[in-house]
Amino acid sequence: MERQSRILTPSDAEYIETLCDILHTRLSEKSHMYRDRDAFLKKIEQYNLENVLKDINSENPQKRYVGCFDDNTPTGILIEEDKVDEGSDDKGSWHLDINLLSWLAARESGKGVGSFLVRDSLERARAMDKDYAALSVAERNVDAIRFYKRMGFVNAPNQLIPGLILMGYKLK
Repeated sequence: MERQSRILTPSDAEYIETLCDILHTRLSEKSHMYRDRDAFLKKIEQYNLENVLKDINSENPQKRYVGCFDDNTPTGILIEEDKVDEGSDDKGSWHLDINLLSWLAARESGKGVGSFLVRDSLERARAMDKDYAALSVAERNVDAIRFYKRMGFVNAPNQLIPGLILMGYKLK
């Protein structure tokens, strides 16, 4: 089996619908883990097929949809977004959006797709000379928290959003 990842482009349209279906199915299954389920469901609606295609077609270099493929079959998706810390004049930080493990096809859980996508993203962040990676995960999603800790992420010192655990990974 050949596993690869790539930043999705408009030419990946045939896969994007499958990846959006994976995203919505898995996120909906895990919505019970969030304190404000309605706000969470509203947030994930921004990742419907129409909006994802709009994002990809905009060629916004700060936001990247990365697909994972096993033998050309889509198995997971991750969103990378560059953000600059408020009050900072440096190169900014690297944020992974939402909960990576929710973006995996259910049949792929435990097969290394999440680890593959996170390692790939961290390498891209290093190549872009970012200082650290950050993400948030529902405090009730203990499996995801355990996964990210195994990948080297640590809890951020300031937890600002009730119900979410902010985690970081130092790249330098």
